Amino acid sequence: MKAYIVSGLIWLLLVSCGKEDCFTAPEPVVFEFVDGAGNNLITTGALNPQNFDFRKVTGEFEDVKIDYSLGDDDRITINSFTDDPGVTNYRFYSIIQSFSFSVKAEENASCEGNNIVDVLLIHDDYTEQNMRLFRVTLARQ
Repeated sequence: MKAYIVSGLIWLLLVSCGKEDCFTAPEPVVFEFVDGAGNNLITTGALNPQNFDFRKVTGEFEDVKIDYSLGDDDRITINSFTDDPGVTNYRFYSIIQSFSFSVKAEENASCEGNNIVDVLLIHDDYTEQNMRLFRVTLARQ
């Protein structure tokens, strides 16, 4: 009798945990905005959260504002881009300079959620410090 109960519990554990029971959010992407000399524009006061934002391009009348967080190092972290796999377009707007970028995501095979495969900035002057940190030089046009 004990063996049947233990076998039943093991069977329930195996079939009750599925892909929909877990979620893996995409890794965050970090932006640092600098001037031509390499000085952080938020640290110098040239940029502040009241004069820039990120928006998801929807193709509708109004694009959707994207939430971000500002770190102690004056870098901007975007924790969540898209719930949809494929390529999604975004815009960064600021009083200094604006630019477009796209994020390519694919479904996570083992869990709900997406993995960011690629981030492409349509901007002339930036460096990708690693796969998730972008140092972008902004200059008044």
